[in-house]
Amino acid sequence: MNDIYIPTIKELINGIKEYDKREKREIAYKVATILISKFWGDISIMSYGIGVLLLTWNQALYRYGSFNFERLEKCIEKNIDRLNRFKNRNILTLSKRDEKDIEILFEEFIGSLKVTQGNIEKKSPVATAKALHILAPNFFPLWDKKISKAYGCYYYNNPAR
Repeated sequence: MNDIYIPTIKELINGIKEYDKREKREIAYKVATILISKFWGDISIMSYGIGVLLLTWNQALYRYGSFNFERLEKCIEKNIDRLNRFKNRNILTLSKRDEKDIEILFEEFIGSLKVTQGNIEKKSPVATAKALHILAPNFFPLWDKKISKAYGCYYYNNPAR
């Protein structure tokens, strides 16, 4: 496994400042966070929070059609107990015992967030990672192609793993 570079506090603060200058979609993240944290347990509003984030941050995937909110609500409802276990945890508490639940969550959410365009079904590991992150932000990291490449963790063959 590659060594993971951990930035200094100064580098982290500078990175956050640079991100704030460049990222114009942050408002969607803030609104999604508020909806989910304030209305945790209200499955419909939790799905709206995920929708606010994904329909803004994943425009390329969802520009031709959204995921099915009813399917997402069923997924959240089915997995709320699992989500409750991760909601207030920090990633530093990750253990081997968590692997099965994480894989189940990932598989359930990747299916619920798919978009169908004609006969083509598109599933997004990135949208799934973002949805899980917004539900348990201190446990599930934001993840995308650039981040995975930087850390040498490619998710194409087995995204849940």
